[in-house]
Amino acid sequence: VTYNAGDAPGTNTIASHQAFWVKASASSGTLTIDEADKSIEVKPFYKVVQYPHISMTLKGGVYASTAEVKLFSDATRNYDAFLDALMLKSMASAALNLYTLSDDSVDLALNSLPDDTAYCYSVPVYINTGTPGTYQLEIESNLFNSNYSILLEDLITGTTTDLNSVKTVFVTISNAGTQKRFLLHLGAPLQERVDDPTCNGFADGKIVVTPPGAGPWKYTWQKSG
Repeated sequence: VTYNAGDAPGTNTIASHQAFWVKASASSGTLTIDEADKSIEVKPFYKVVQYPHISMTLKGGVYASTAEVKLFSDATRNYDAFLDALMLKSMASAALNLYTLSDDSVDLALNSLPDDTAYCYSVPVYINTGTPGTYQLEIESNLFNSNYSILLEDLITGTTTDLNSVKTVFVTISNAGTQKRFLLHLGAPLQERVDDPTCNGFADGKIVVTPPGAGPWKYTWQKSG
């Protein structure tokens, strides 16, 4: 058994009444917890996500599906058996299935990526449903307003939404089946410097923005507020 402390850093003890998942690395397996495995050590009961993440929930009618991208130091761009969660599609034909794709082409409900200060990711987001219609995509993240660039590019309409400003996106699906619908563009915080004009009326002020990585980069300038 390998314990993944990514969501509860600093401990290998599970708190009393704390729910947890057990994932088999093969087609079958068993887990036995003996009396000797009990501990009197008191640990916090975790209810809040500790890692940087973006959660996307697609809703429509009685159905909903959530896909999450998180940043974790030990993750890779490929499928990480002990960090990622495979996408298990619903067997109901009308259900919604929202998931991302790893670099090695694995469908994921939870996609862990390296928490690298020089990263810039474009994560494919897929939708599968048997019922065409208009659906609501809700975004939740603890990266909002932290200088992270979080953009959602709609590959069908061609529109790009700044998720730091818009938390709900309406999605119209014209055909049943599976479609690669979005690219989630996620970039590390920019380094910014503002130099005021040297004197009143002078036009020598400037804003210097240094992005992470090697580029090339595409900028969107907008007025604050």
